[in-house]
Amino acid sequence: MRQRLSSLPAWRRRTGIALFVLGSFLPSFIPLIYIIGFEGWVAVALTGAFSIGLPELLWLMAAIFIGRDGVAHLWRHVKVRGRLLLRLLRRP
Repeated sequence: MRQRLSSLPAWRRRTGIALFVLGSFLPSFIPLIYIIGFEGWVAVALTGAFSIGLPELLWLMAAIFIGRDGVAHLWRHVKVRGRLLLRLLRRP
């Protein structure tokens, strides 16, 4: 049975989308670790977590809230928007 995002309760849909977006943009926060000035081993641990572990964990939690079909729908949306953005950037 295919589950649509609009059929979910609003709180589950919003939470799932927020987790998905946070997991997608979490690696871009890595420079903040070094700007804040954490100690060496803490900075290395946070960098590894932000780049490898936490995004996948957040996507898994998003799948728990919105389901596998919901996450697939969000990935399709991201891919389409990314292609449109690349087309706009390539235009002279």
